Amino acid sequence: MRRRLAAAVLAAGVLLPGVDGGPARSAAAGLEAARGPGRGQEAASGPRDEQVAACGPVDHERRVVRILAERFSFTPSEIRVARGTTLELRIRSDDTMHGFRIVGRNVNLLVPKRRQGEAVVVFEAVEVGRYDFECSRLCGAGHNFMRGAIVVEDHSPADRRGAAVEAPAGRASSGADGGGSR
Repeated sequence: MRRRLAAAVLAAGVLLPGVDGGPARSAAAGLEAARGPGRGQEAASGPRDEQVAACGPVDHERRVVRILAERFSFTPSEIRVARGTTLELRIRSDDTMHGFRIVGRNVNLLVPKRRQGEAVVVFEAVEVGRYDFECSRLCGAGHNFMRGAIVVEDHSPADRRGAAVEAPAGRASSGADGGGSR
């Protein structure tokens, strides 16, 4: 029953409330009661459905970052943001099924294989620091190389010279304008 409810909510494009137990400020706040305490860290769904997890409160403007998981790497592998930014990470794969885990957080999702959907994680960058992410599903001989980081800084990354690096054409991008940054 919970799996069907989660799939229905995901198909409607609604985000699940806070995974880490923080207050949820989303359109799906009522889902917290339906799924019970400690549930919802991982949304199981069919291959074309999005998997969604929230990591902290969701009440800021979002910066969308598209991440490509393939050939034993994440692109981009480093994401720099200013403290207070809400990140919406949209992870897809062009090869096999992968996992996406933010180390030390209650985020661990499956990324569907070969463009059959994407996993979506909402991450609230509240504290300055480095938040490592990795592939959490054995995907081949180079699995251990699938790592990256979200770096939360006290200032805007755009304030630093040379901070923006364009993603390769046809690869992962960030922001509503489709431009890429690392």
